[in-house]
Amino acid sequence: MQEGTFYTALSGALALQRRLDTVANNLANATTSGYKADRLDFNGVMSRVQAAGAGSPGEPVVFPVLEGSRTNFDQGPLKETGRPLDFALEGEGFFEVRTADGGTAYTRDGRFHLNAEGVLTDSEGRAILDRRGQPITLDSGEVRANASGELFTPGNDSPVGHLAVYRPEDPGQLQKQGDNLYQAPAETMAEATEARVRNGQLERSNVNTMQEMVRMMDLQRAYQSMTQAMKTVDKAYSESGQRLANPGR
Repeated sequence: MQEGTFYTALSGALALQRRLDTVANNLANATTSGYKADRLDFNGVMSRVQAAGAGSPGEPVVFPVLEGSRTNFDQGPLKETGRPLDFALEGEGFFEVRTADGGTAYTRDGRFHLNAEGVLTDSEGRAILDRRGQPITLDSGEVRANASGELFTPGNDSPVGHLAVYRPEDPGQLQKQGDNLYQAPAETMAEATEARVRNGQLERSNVNTMQEMVRMMDLQRAYQSMTQAMKTVDKAYSESGQRLANPGR
């Protein structure tokens, strides 16, 4: 019984540590433009702990097992910046960027810049792509965009570029890759016809800071309870071992 209690507490503590890490990451990105909060899914798996000194299983024990992570893709609030190269998306959709290996990735972070060649890039220098899959080149940073993503610069009545905005057929196919980027098989992405581009605005993170802080405090208390349970069981093991080693005392 003690063995089962110890391993149940240990697996619970490990699961809580993973949850704490996820909540801490959400809080760390609470001010990151376009960031989407994560959640972990666990499931209980029943096992039977081998009874000490016996050849048959002992009592059943439930261990939490990580099934995967979920990203909350709910819309974040929009913030006016007045900066021409800031873009936000309203509705389902992602901007498309060119990665260093020549592939593509997707982001909701619309803090864009112009490099020395006039190519529109994200904050890490990755090219922003148009609907033909090509980098967008502009002759001026004083750009404006309409709701469909067409780009205009001073002196040009016709669009000089068109932001590519795609949405996944199944949001579960998007995988976070770091740097606020997502990847998914190209065949699972479709044009986000209902998304609206907002120029001079940024989408804020959808992390609810207050909820995450409350969740972190609850998880910390639960983690402390689990570790205390392991200490109690370990102490009981030690005392039992001492009594067995010194039966006359």
